[in-house]
Amino acid sequence: MDEENEIRRVGDVTDIPDEVMRLAEALSRKHGQVTVALESGGLHLYMASPAKLAEVGDKELRSCHLAVNADRFFGRGEKWSKIFGQYDHHLSAMCMSTSTPYRVSELLDMPPLEARGIRPSHEGVKVQNVVRYLVPDGRGNMVPEGPGDIIPLTKLPEDHPAVVYLKGRNYSLPLLETQFNAHYCVKELPQDPDENVRRFYRRLPLLGADTPQSRIIFFAYEKGVHLGWQGRVIDHETEAGERWVLHPYDNLWYHVETRNSQGKMIPVPAIAMSDLEWKLSKYKFGRSCQRNSMIMGLDAAVEWNQMMGMKIRTAILGEGPLDAGRWGPPAVALLGKFMSPNQAEVLIRNFDRVLYVSDSDSYGRKSRDRVSQLLYGKIEIELLDLPAGKKDPGDLTPDTAWAMVKPYLFA
Repeated sequence: MDEENEIRRVGDVTDIPDEVMRLAEALSRKHGQVTVALESGGLHLYMASPAKLAEVGDKELRSCHLAVNADRFFGRGEKWSKIFGQYDHHLSAMCMSTSTPYRVSELLDMPPLEARGIRPSHEGVKVQNVVRYLVPDGRGNMVPEGPGDIIPLTKLPEDHPAVVYLKGRNYSLPLLETQFNAHYCVKELPQDPDENVRRFYRRLPLLGADTPQSRIIFFAYEKGVHLGWQGRVIDHETEAGERWVLHPYDNLWYHVETRNSQGKMIPVPAIAMSDLEWKLSKYKFGRSCQRNSMIMGLDAAVEWNQMMGMKIRTAILGEGPLDAGRWGPPAVALLGKFMSPNQAEVLIRNFDRVLYVSDSDSYGRKSRDRVSQLLYGKIEIELLDLPAGKKDPGDLTPDTAWAMVKPYLFA
């Protein structure tokens, strides 16, 4: 490969401490397969989350939302070794989907999956070689690759599905470009099995593949360096309770789900009997982006504070780009309901105050507790409630959204 198209792999795991392997083996006897992975944020164990098993059943055996921070538990590394014994090391596990904390001792005391009525699909310990595929950005940085061929939202025709979708929800396309460098993906990067590339897309019945193509793409930057991207599928739900999505390849609308009498969305008959993993991801992240270290919209929010001459540097924090997009800069996106310590450090480093507007569901309430835990005492934080009947900031009008935060920004 020439330098411009070089993809560099970094972070191969070659050695795992014996104590970590013993813990992983003990946990696997109770929770099925455990994956051991050395990542930029440290050594982690991934396995099925008890909270998600109760919610979605054995599907969670494939998702493995529970993460155990092995460095924290064993007091490994520069950060934890200095303070080991000064914190509750057993409180080192968290469900990344529900923000439910777990003690490692609690996980080890749980009955095995079979006793909980679940048959494990895999058992044992898997050591994952965590590989990041990075490309040069032309400025001396190695960064995650983009989604493919893209076009700015403001360059799309007025009748384009992405424009109709966003304007129909009262979003400003120029503001989304300023805040997230928002684009539309016209064509995905090609699949490539070469060992130096290894780019694949999950095949899907009815919809072809789980690809960034035909998605709205939001980018994350810190000090001008590209950290990664998130692609949002374009969809809508009808009054009859039918969910339609824009097909990644033929740009036609496909009916994929219907709301049943219990209010749950179920797949249509054409895909109901297919592979359980049929679903087009609502959000797709660029590979090799370090999602748990990114705050999307960061550079735009920092610039807004400088331009406004804010004495108290303030960020409005939402869960996703379209939540933060209700305000434009200075709002930033958490990229999920679970705030990581790395994300907290980014906010503390760049702002004096955070106004957090979470979703109004139970997960949103748990997220508020997590954000408070990580930021309290280190930065000023305000937890703002949505108006009654609104489930997330995307449901607000721009005027209502700004009315919530103005008393804090300009008091």
